[in-house]
Amino acid sequence: LGADNVVASSDNDSMLANEKSMDLILNTIPTGHNWSAYQGLLKKGGKQCLLGIHSGFAAAMVANQIRRFSFTDCTVVNSMIGGIKNTEEVLALCAKNNIYPEAEVI
Repeated sequence: LGADNVVASSDNDSMLANEKSMDLILNTIPTGHNWSAYQGLLKKGGKQCLLGIHSGFAAAMVANQIRRFSFTDCTVVNSMIGGIKNTEEVLALCAKNNIYPEAEVI
């Protein structure tokens, strides 16, 4: 899928070794979590995208507003998907039009 690096967030040495090394983080954790722990991995101008809506959503929106008034150049964005029904509709559309995902086992 084009990833140059994988960082295990459970490995503190890996997190420290990869500070300010990423342009983009696709955060796919489906429940509320400390998404701010990953911000240190972003390069100047980097973005973290929280995929899905969960309890971290509101905090990310507040953080984005605060960022506008601070000296950080990193952004948190949300995918704003609408839930299971909307996801099922998109999957049905893809199946109908033979649009399939590309997967890579790591």
